[in-house]
Amino acid sequence: MSKRVAKARAIREATRKKRDGGVIPYLDGAYELGLSGTIAMVLLLLLLGASMMTIYMIQSGCRMTEDTTTTATTTKVSIRQKEKVPSCSSSQMETLKTVMPQNFCQGQAFAHICSFSVATVKSGCQDTTTYFRIPIASMKLSNPFTALFVGFEAKDDTPMDLLAIGNHNPDKYSLSKWNEAWGGPHTCPKTPFPIDPRGNTEKAQIFVVDEDSKRYQKLMDIKKRVGFDNEDDQDFIVSKTKISTHGRDSSEEMSLERWMKTNLSEKGELHYLKLYAWGGRDYDVLKSGGKALRRIWYMEFFYDSKGEWEIGSMKGLIHEILDSFACYWHGANNNLWRITGCWQRHYAFSSWSKLVCVNAEIPEARPIFIQMEEAFTKTLEKGEINLPKEDPP
Repeated sequence: MSKRVAKARAIREATRKKRDGGVIPYLDGAYELGLSGTIAMVLLLLLLGASMMTIYMIQSGCRMTEDTTTTATTTKVSIRQKEKVPSCSSSQMETLKTVMPQNFCQGQAFAHICSFSVATVKSGCQDTTTYFRIPIASMKLSNPFTALFVGFEAKDDTPMDLLAIGNHNPDKYSLSKWNEAWGGPHTCPKTPFPIDPRGNTEKAQIFVVDEDSKRYQKLMDIKKRVGFDNEDDQDFIVSKTKISTHGRDSSEEMSLERWMKTNLSEKGELHYLKLYAWGGRDYDVLKSGGKALRRIWYMEFFYDSKGEWEIGSMKGLIHEILDSFACYWHGANNNLWRITGCWQRHYAFSSWSKLVCVNAEIPEARPIFIQMEEAFTKTLEKGEINLPKEDPP
């Protein structure tokens, strides 16, 4: 045996004693062939490098598969969202720029002459008969009809109207008694329409929460005059409560999310939400809704230049907080201009105006969304709204 081979075997034996589990078997073969330790080490490194490259390629393939799956999932989600609330077409956007222009939407919020202010709060009575009242009146709901008013406008007959619609019993809930108790009808009285009795639910329930002591007491007085004088009555519930993001989870102050968890069943839905939170607090109330917002079918609220709106973003509200809703500017004569999927930059200008939104993720609320989309299409067909023609003084 040559000295070179003997030396190689000696090195191999010493290496075998030190290793735990052994080195790659090919190294032994290299020694058997009489190769030097240096060459053997080079072979070992090459083999290790090849192994590491193989592992890297496998891992990269896994990551590519995961990325592809994620991309596909994201695409599906985007498609689903697009199907629920489609973006405005180019022609619709061009029409919106004409009928809802940026005229006077800068620097003079207190004047309420921005296009969407004129189109909504200054347009007259905003009726919801065709796209909310009639669909609800014809539905057989899986849960009792439930509505919440945060803040309240004097004489508003919507609570009594919704009780009649939700319970399908206009004889039990009389608008005339309500108007008499207030000393006269609201400036925008509800238009009666036939209610389908086949849609009867077990009950309808209206909640009114108002943080102001005087308004709360007035509502309690009206409630008794109308006939809800039984302390155990659960049809029309009034409470002195402040709803806000800073709610302390007490009976007098809590978030909207907490209120819904406290007053609705675990799977209960809120079919109607109207905000008239004095001092421009509508943004604050909506921001406090959290995940519970996804249990709301339909809502009405006011955009403003004061209160929480001074720091709150309308674009953020529409695209993030109310991301499951289709929201519209709400005008008279059944006029609706969709905001969701049709955003224009001047909508960021805080000007007093009214919005209505429907939850496009709730299948049962789909008929309302369809009716609102039809109203939106017809509104665009009407053309321009009556806007100031000259610059304001």
